Amino acid sequence: MCSKDKKHAHVSAEIFDHYKKMWSTHDFKKKSERASKNQRTETGGPGTGIAVHTGGSISIDQHTKKLVSYVIMSLYI
Repeated sequence: MCSKDKKHAHVSAEIFDHYKKMWSTHDFKKKSERASKNQRTETGGPGTGIAVHTGGSISIDQHTKKLVSYVIMSLYI
């Protein structure tokens, strides 16, 4: 959900009301704050920046270049 006050079109009013009740509980707010804090953690140490899931990924362009060179090399073997 993007906003606690704005219902998405695909979510029924009944479900959205349930979400709002859940979001207002003390337990949910505590878990949410802990999760937000964990997302801001710098796993590499102070000053390294927050961890992102794309840390080891390569772009689709790089994948394409590798595949092309692999195919070309396999033609000569």
